[in-house]
Amino acid sequence: MKLYFSLFGIATLVCWLAWFFVINTVDPLKAGWFGFFIFYFSLFLSLMGTLTLVILMGRRKWRPQDLPWTQIVVSLRQSIWLASASVIGLYFLSKNMLRWWNGLLLVLVILTVEAILQTKGKPSKYTRTKNFDS
Repeated sequence: MKLYFSLFGIATLVCWLAWFFVINTVDPLKAGWFGFFIFYFSLFLSLMGTLTLVILMGRRKWRPQDLPWTQIVVSLRQSIWLASASVIGLYFLSKNMLRWWNGLLLVLVILTVEAILQTKGKPSKYTRTKNFDS
């Protein structure tokens, strides 16, 4: 797990450096769509890496009974959702399209999908686990 933290931390640092490089070198008036794509993509990777590490540290502290692989997968998935929501929100804001209702809709869609993924594979308390017919 320490190796994972180290490698992911280094990769995240490289992504943040790439994002700062894009901010300082790309002229948004001359860059066109590719410059904006690189800006948002490097920001997404930076946020995803940072959020993965933060969420993983929290999961290790508050859910130590979970397997390390499960903690990594769930942390990565949740960080992808949060980074996506942040980048989509910033894109909408840059196009002057962000309103409270579409921001709320974005959050609700992400929360619903994450809730479905969290409960996937877990037995319901209403399902029978034993055969009581015999």
